[in-house]
Amino acid sequence: MEETERYLLIVIFLAGFNRFPKYRIPVAIYGSAILFGLSHLSNFGWHGESFTATIAQVIGVMGSAFIWAELYLYTGKLWLPMIYHFLMDYISDLQSG
Repeated sequence: MEETERYLLIVIFLAGFNRFPKYRIPVAIYGSAILFGLSHLSNFGWHGESFTATIAQVIGVMGSAFIWAELYLYTGKLWLPMIYHFLMDYISDLQSG
Protein backbone atom coordinates (compact mmCIF):
# COMPACT_ATOMS: atom_id res chain seq x y z
CA MET A 1 0.00 0.00 0.00
CA GLU A 2 2.69 2.51 0.97
CA GLU A 3 4.77 1.64 -2.08
CA THR A 4 1.75 2.22 -4.32
CA GLU A 5 1.15 5.62 -2.71
CA ARG A 6 4.80 6.56 -3.21
CA TYR A 7 4.80 5.41 -6.82
CA LEU A 8 1.62 7.34 -7.61
CA LEU A 9 2.94 10.52 -5.98
CA ILE A 10 6.15 10.32 -8.00
CA VAL A 11 4.26 9.70 -11.26
CA ILE A 12 1.85 12.57 -10.56
CA PHE A 13 4.70 15.00 -9.88
CA LEU A 14 6.61 13.84 -12.97
CA ALA A 15 3.53 14.29 -15.15
CA GLY A 16 2.60 17.61 -13.56
CA PHE A 17 6.02 19.11 -14.19
CA ASN A 18 6.50 17.64 -17.66
CA ARG A 19 6.85 21.13 -19.17
CA PHE A 20 9.64 21.99 -16.73
CA PRO A 21 12.34 19.36 -17.40
CA LYS A 22 14.93 21.14 -15.25
CA TYR A 23 12.73 20.86 -12.15
CA ARG A 24 10.77 17.72 -12.96
CA ILE A 25 12.87 15.12 -11.13
CA PRO A 26 13.81 17.22 -8.07
CA VAL A 27 10.17 18.23 -7.59
CA ALA A 28 9.06 14.60 -7.95
CA ILE A 29 11.60 13.46 -5.35
CA TYR A 30 11.13 16.23 -2.79
CA GLY A 31 7.41 16.81 -3.33
CA SER A 32 6.47 13.14 -3.07
CA ALA A 33 8.73 12.62 -0.03
CA ILE A 34 7.29 15.62 1.81
CA LEU A 35 3.68 14.62 1.11
CA PHE A 36 4.39 11.01 2.07
CA GLY A 37 6.04 12.12 5.31
CA LEU A 38 3.17 14.45 6.16
CA SER A 39 0.69 11.62 5.61
CA HIS A 40 2.21 10.02 8.72
CA LEU A 41 0.85 12.84 10.89
CA SER A 42 -2.26 10.68 11.09
CA ASN A 43 -0.33 8.40 13.48
CA PHE A 44 -0.59 11.01 16.23
CA GLY A 45 -2.50 9.53 19.14
CA TRP A 46 -2.49 5.95 17.82
CA HIS A 47 -1.56 3.65 20.69
CA GLY A 48 -0.67 6.72 22.74
CA GLU A 49 1.93 8.08 20.31
CA SER A 50 2.95 11.57 21.38
CA PHE A 51 3.13 14.57 19.08
CA THR A 52 6.93 14.67 19.47
CA ALA A 53 7.23 11.01 18.49
CA THR A 54 4.93 11.60 15.52
CA ILE A 55 7.02 14.55 14.31
CA ALA A 56 10.18 12.44 14.64
CA GLN A 57 8.50 9.73 12.59
CA VAL A 58 7.40 12.23 9.91
CA ILE A 59 10.96 13.56 9.58
CA GLY A 60 12.41 10.04 9.44
CA VAL A 61 9.88 8.95 6.85
CA MET A 62 10.66 11.99 4.69
CA GLY A 63 14.36 11.14 4.78
CA SER A 64 13.71 7.54 3.82
CA ALA A 65 11.28 8.64 1.12
CA PHE A 66 13.98 10.81 -0.51
CA ILE A 67 16.23 7.75 -0.75
CA TRP A 68 13.44 5.48 -2.03
CA ALA A 69 12.41 7.98 -4.72
CA GLU A 70 15.99 8.43 -5.90
CA LEU A 71 16.54 4.67 -5.95
CA TYR A 72 13.34 4.11 -7.93
CA LEU A 73 14.00 6.91 -10.44
CA TYR A 74 17.65 5.90 -10.89
CA THR A 75 16.95 2.19 -11.44
CA GLY A 76 13.36 2.19 -12.71
CA LYS A 77 12.73 -0.80 -10.45
CA LEU A 78 10.03 -0.50 -7.80
CA TRP A 79 11.07 -3.73 -6.06
CA LEU A 80 14.41 -2.23 -4.91
CA PRO A 81 12.85 0.46 -2.69
CA MET A 82 10.33 -2.16 -1.53
CA ILE A 83 13.14 -4.43 -0.31
CA TYR A 84 14.85 -1.46 1.33
CA HIS A 85 11.58 -0.56 3.08
CA PHE A 86 11.08 -4.15 4.25
CA LEU A 87 14.61 -4.32 5.67
CA MET A 88 14.20 -1.02 7.52
CA ASP A 89 10.90 -2.18 9.04
CA TYR A 90 12.38 -5.57 9.92
CA ILE A 91 15.39 -4.04 11.67
CA SER A 92 13.14 -1.58 13.48
CA ASP A 93 10.90 -4.43 14.67
CA LEU A 94 13.92 -6.39 15.89
CA GLN A 95 15.15 -3.39 17.87
CA SER A 96 11.79 -2.63 19.46
CA GLY A 97 11.06 -6.22 20.36
